[in-house]
Amino acid sequence: MAFSPRVEAVPGAVRVHPAGSIKGAVPMRPGGGPPTLLCGVGPPANVVKPSRPFWARVVGVAAPIIRSKGFQGTSLVLLFVALFLSDAAGCFGFPDDPWNSIQDGMMTLIMAFFTLEMLLTYIVDNTTYNVTSFFLWMDVLGTISMVFEISFMLGDGGEIKTTSSDSASSSAVLLRAARAARLGARAGRITKMFKFLPGFGNDSKEAAPEAEISRLLQAKLSARVAALTILLVVALPMIGLVLPQYPEVDRSMAAWVDSMDLAAKSGADAAVTRAGDMSAFYAKHNGHYFPFRVEPVAASLTGDLQGWGEYSTPSRLADVLLVSGDNYAVYFDFSVMNQFESGYNLTVTFLVVLVMVLFSFNLSAVLSGLVVSPLERMLTVMRAVTETIYGTMSVLGDDETVAAGPGSAAPGGKSKLSVLSEVDQLEAVMAKLAKMSKLMVNKPAVGEQELKDMGDEGQGVLAMVDQTLQRREPRARSEVCVAEGLRFTEGKLSVATDVLESWELDVLTLSLMEQKMVAVWALLDSSLGQRVGRQHTDADTLVRFMDAVEPQYHDNSYHNFAHGVDVCHTVSRILSAIHAERWLGSVECMAVMIAAICHDVGHPGQTNPFLVETQHELALLYNDKSPLENMHCAVLFKICGKAPTDVFHRLSVEERKAARKVAVETILHTDMAHHFAMVKDLGLMFEMFGADRPANMTAVEVADYFGTTLQPQDNLMILQMALHTADVSNPLKPFDICHAWADRVLAEFFQQGDKEKELGIPVGFLNDRLKVKKPSSQIGFIEILVAPLVSNAVNLFPSLGDRGSQLLSNVESWAQLWSEETSPDAEDQGKMKARIEKMKGMF
Repeated sequence: MAFSPRVEAVPGAVRVHPAGSIKGAVPMRPGGGPPTLLCGVGPPANVVKPSRPFWARVVGVAAPIIRSKGFQGTSLVLLFVALFLSDAAGCFGFPDDPWNSIQDGMMTLIMAFFTLEMLLTYIVDNTTYNVTSFFLWMDVLGTISMVFEISFMLGDGGEIKTTSSDSASSSAVLLRAARAARLGARAGRITKMFKFLPGFGNDSKEAAPEAEISRLLQAKLSARVAALTILLVVALPMIGLVLPQYPEVDRSMAAWVDSMDLAAKSGADAAVTRAGDMSAFYAKHNGHYFPFRVEPVAASLTGDLQGWGEYSTPSRLADVLLVSGDNYAVYFDFSVMNQFESGYNLTVTFLVVLVMVLFSFNLSAVLSGLVVSPLERMLTVMRAVTETIYGTMSVLGDDETVAAGPGSAAPGGKSKLSVLSEVDQLEAVMAKLAKMSKLMVNKPAVGEQELKDMGDEGQGVLAMVDQTLQRREPRARSEVCVAEGLRFTEGKLSVATDVLESWELDVLTLSLMEQKMVAVWALLDSSLGQRVGRQHTDADTLVRFMDAVEPQYHDNSYHNFAHGVDVCHTVSRILSAIHAERWLGSVECMAVMIAAICHDVGHPGQTNPFLVETQHELALLYNDKSPLENMHCAVLFKICGKAPTDVFHRLSVEERKAARKVAVETILHTDMAHHFAMVKDLGLMFEMFGADRPANMTAVEVADYFGTTLQPQDNLMILQMALHTADVSNPLKPFDICHAWADRVLAEFFQQGDKEKELGIPVGFLNDRLKVKKPSSQIGFIEILVAPLVSNAVNLFPSLGDRGSQLLSNVESWAQLWSEETSPDAEDQGKMKARIEKMKGMF
């Protein structure tokens, strides 16, 4: 390898050693953060958006400057000058005068420019380029290293090297460190300009799954890193083999000076002779560094040393090495040696920069093919999906003037999607799709272990939905029991208006005539009825309709005319709370209230599974598909098929079709077999249309919002939700009303259980009067069926929030009764408390 001399102090003389040159430097990591991929428009994601006006003005001035092509081009040119200038001067032997002054001026300006560049970068991008950033300190180190190349700072240009200093060895080490810092830190700046070049080396492969991408990326990057390591660590140092070889420690210069000192004791002529011998020695054995001047140290020494040697003084004082003895000082010329050294440094620097650039290109091609291009394609598709999802929800509004957030305009009138980075869009959309997918997965509502813990009553609730559970033998132990059709209640004209317009109407306390009048009031005289029912029917026809419907109801404990009136009144309360008349249409609102009156008309007091099991004529007629609900629809329109009782007589042909569709679809969806599907659909609707709506909207604003976002099929789902919620709404009313309906529904179930025992068929979980406990059955009914349904309804319509509070209050009341009746141990009490807390978490 090539070496330049370094100094070592030895007794009696100053010894000179060759200083190992820097044959290569491992390039430091390129500065700058990863690029932000933007499919849309809008400011770069890393631009600081300060709130202070002054700082905003500073950023506004700095950003265009540092991002301009002129500034970046100047930075690149000056970077190459800083890398090559000093060694180029040594390689080509530029004289100190005037080159040192030129180099000092240029390096000082470059150092000032780099300092300005760092300051502007920090101002514009202090989120990633700050005091904790590796890249900032890399740039600082590279800039500070320039002081070693400016003569009036710490540079050695224009100075003669001497072996008289004891610190020479440490200075050589410092020089090496500074040179390594210069090469690594400054060259690292270059790679900032070559990262992720668009369109470079893009592979044509389709995007692979994440595991395959990871494997391919790891293999390709590992191969390239290994190649880079071999090239920098092994190949580049081998360049030194082509340079002249020198001993690692050259003591000959100090030895010749010592020899001259000894010869001087014999006389000056002897010393002059030894000087000639020294010149001949270096001319014969070296030729790349040699003495060119000998001067006596003491004036008393004599001898003809003037004009000694055949060589002229080097043009650069940095190429001169002074070796001093007791009597003589010898000046050695290292011009050739230093030219070799500088040429070597230029070659290594150029090759390192070239390797870094080529590897940046190559890695860019790998990343582009495996990651960037597939990601760009994915983000393009994701952007379309985002536009579709948010456009459908109308959360963002018009494309030209879209709110940057709920209720506020984005800067410059841009789309909200435009000011979001694609990564933020991807995260938001994938989170929403994950929620939607979770809702769509056909996951059992209750796990197997939870089902075991619930006992017969809890399983009875699921049996109303999953008829396969009905086939199981009843369990001996019962903890939780659920009834099918607990319903709400409301009033009539003889009841105070404030009660009629509330959730506290108890239909069971009213006479048959009063119950009919409550239905008439809901359709015609309530705040909703006055805006809906009166447009499409009249009081006389409606009263005749009620008179025709009431006898069709059987005298059941629960599924009777009072229940139909109660559900009709409850539907009117739900529609009023959500301001349905503003967006659902008056025909649809009237149709669902008529459907509510008849939703259980003709009910025999037995469930669909019982009818199917016993092959009842209704089950045979409707092929086991919701036989009861199909029959209710048929009875309704049979009554309406007679002119005196046709409540739809004022409707046009198209309106009548719409009313029939609403009535049939809403009644069919009161079949408990559709319950869990409805709960999931409502949850999905909330994620699609409700989760991103502006917060703190009033009930009217929510109604208007849904009026502009929901499609006709979505409107029908809301009507189905209103009737089904009213059908199971007993837990949403005051506890005394809830308790009364619970007694009735259990009495009806027990009657069916007695019949099942008589027929010798499996007894339903809720139907065995010897095993079912009323409090636990109602807690299970609320927990499994009502709470998830009402929770989703409240999410969609916050104006129904007070019903959630009433539900939780009723659960607490049922739990208190359960505790009083069963005297549970601490473990059972803990389980019950956990179940109640879980329900509270839904709201």
